[in-house]
Amino acid sequence: MSSKERLACQGRVLLYAYLPERWADETVRILRIANSTFSNFISGQCIEVLILGSMFAVTMYLFKMPYVPLVSVLVAVTAFIPIVGAWIGCILGAFFILVNDPMQAVWFIVLFLILQEIENNLVYPRVVGTSIGLPSMWVLFAVTIGGSLMGVAGMILMIPLFSVVYTVLREYALRRVKVRQIDPDKLRDHPPELKSKFKEKREVARKKREAKRAADLAEMMKQKFRISENGKNRNGQ
Repeated sequence: MSSKERLACQGRVLLYAYLPERWADETVRILRIANSTFSNFISGQCIEVLILGSMFAVTMYLFKMPYVPLVSVLVAVTAFIPIVGAWIGCILGAFFILVNDPMQAVWFIVLFLILQEIENNLVYPRVVGTSIGLPSMWVLFAVTIGGSLMGVAGMILMIPLFSVVYTVLREYALRRVKVRQIDPDKLRDHPPELKSKFKEKREVARKKREAKRAADLAEMMKQKFRISENGKNRNGQ
């Protein structure tokens, strides 16, 4: 048994020894979600770094820029810092290219801006967000909050932390919906018209009033018709 497994086993023993069984079960479940999320985050981050480095290597080779291996690897390594890490690689890469050809350094910055826009809006949220089960909108939100609170470390830690909170809250919410026996149609993206019991009662009462009003109107018309018929009969006599 490895040290990690031994440590996990000892932790479970302590939880079940000093906590109520229900609390211990829930704690173990959340810790397993956290372990899986952090592992998937690291693997997703590695995939995203490889994609970004490959994009820079291919485009720099096509535009015949110098130091292709060095700059692409540098950008990929610094990209381990979410969202903003690649900017460090851009500054260093532009400096290396500037020594060789200032004009190509300008074009490298333009190329970086284009690839970075693609990476921030398409690659990163989908690759990293999919690997940890976090929607792309929440990935960007987690990076923003983490960066403002704890800088670079916050950017790295906040994404898997947000994913754990998101997963636990989603499970609790779905469990509550199941307990309350909510109609699944109401949870669809384009649900049918939702009507509460109060609205349904009000709708029934409105229909009854309309039916009564129509019946009263019909009765009134019948009475007018009878009066007019009686008047004609008298005139005829």
